[in-house]
Amino acid sequence: MNNRVWIYLSEKEFTDEQIKEISAEGEHFLSGWNAHGQPLSGSMQIYKKHFIIIKADEAQFAASGCSIDKLVQFIKHIEQKFQLSLFNRLLVAVQKDGRIEIMHSSKVPEYL
Repeated sequence: MNNRVWIYLSEKEFTDEQIKEISAEGEHFLSGWNAHGQPLSGSMQIYKKHFIIIKADEAQFAASGCSIDKLVQFIKHIEQKFQLSLFNRLLVAVQKDGRIEIMHSSKVPEYL
């Protein structure tokens, strides 16, 4: 299996309407995603109303720098459109009692 996965975490929980819109925009983006003119086979999932997961199947063609840049631009578009923060790498998600809690990474030792 030759997959590459990108996971973007939102501190705010996505609304049902946002999930519909983000999913539709993701399908549109993925339908035209390519690497050096070769179509990339990709999929997108919204998980637990906090995560956008993008997967590229690299069995045929590997994601290139340009295709990854296009993905980053797509995610930045989603951020701006829905007023989200999806690039904060200091946030950590923890599942507690079936719920997702988002916290700053410095708070993890207190949580444990």
